[in-house]
Amino acid sequence: MSKQSTLFFGAAVVDLITYTQRFPAPGETVSGKGFHKGCGGKASNACVMSAKLGLSASMLAKIGDDIFGRELLDNYKRFNINIDNVLLTKDIFTATAAICVADSGQNTIVYVPGPTNQLTPDEIIAIEDQLFNNCQLFMATFECLPETLLTLLKIARKKGVRTLVNGAPPFPNNPLPEMYQLFDTFCVNETEAMIMTGINIESVDDGRKSCRELLKLGCGAVILTMGTNGAIYMDTNSDIYVPIQEKVTPVDTTGAGDAFMGALAYYMVCHPSLGIEEQMKRSCFIATRSVLKTGTQTSYPDKHELPRNLFM
Repeated sequence: MSKQSTLFFGAAVVDLITYTQRFPAPGETVSGKGFHKGCGGKASNACVMSAKLGLSASMLAKIGDDIFGRELLDNYKRFNINIDNVLLTKDIFTATAAICVADSGQNTIVYVPGPTNQLTPDEIIAIEDQLFNNCQLFMATFECLPETLLTLLKIARKKGVRTLVNGAPPFPNNPLPEMYQLFDTFCVNETEAMIMTGINIESVDDGRKSCRELLKLGCGAVILTMGTNGAIYMDTNSDIYVPIQEKVTPVDTTGAGDAFMGALAYYMVCHPSLGIEEQMKRSCFIATRSVLKTGTQTSYPDKHELPRNLFM
């Protein structure tokens, strides 16, 4: 792939998913109803979602030189994702996520980052010249060392590449203060926003307060996703509320937020004239489709499975 329009950065993870009636209490063993192994990682999920919609995408990550790592590489190739910047290491096993999905559709996740937290600023600087060629958007998550993300954001700013950052999973401490000023668009959910602002979000008005606090930190724009309460977009000139257009009974919510991010990246690059409100509405619709099937990337709809008007 000689041309990339979006570079995704974060974790490449093998998901180990167990299905059960309910979550076990501490110290309790419950009987599972099924097991699935798949490819995941928040940034990888978003990358695959965008590729399924037709975006020319490239992945930046570090994985183990092991059987799980080879499965991840094969998966990227399946979706025609550029893997020139997927780095291999023999020092540590590929990242894993142990996911438990209850009958309610809700999930719990234990994430072991492995090589993801070994990707250093020096390694980024060594490949700086090849990272953002023909790139229109840099989409990143917090699945990394803060200083590595900061290095990439500075390079993106220097090269005039727009940034879309998902603040998940939250860093143990708040991001480096200067990092916020390099977020052209910063997307978080209620839990992540509460950790960063201290505001407990129980209503749309609470969400707006949280967005205003994040803008004060220097973000260009903020998107707050609130599950069934919809989403908010806010910048210095706009305050847009996007309600959920349809309510569904979820089968598996794993990766729905990542599906939203991947769809949003697709619309930002491929349909910029739609405007952010319409881009978010369509991204929410696609993310909602993903909760109707089990699995993570396997639940994401292909372009041909979606209504044609989403691409007009």
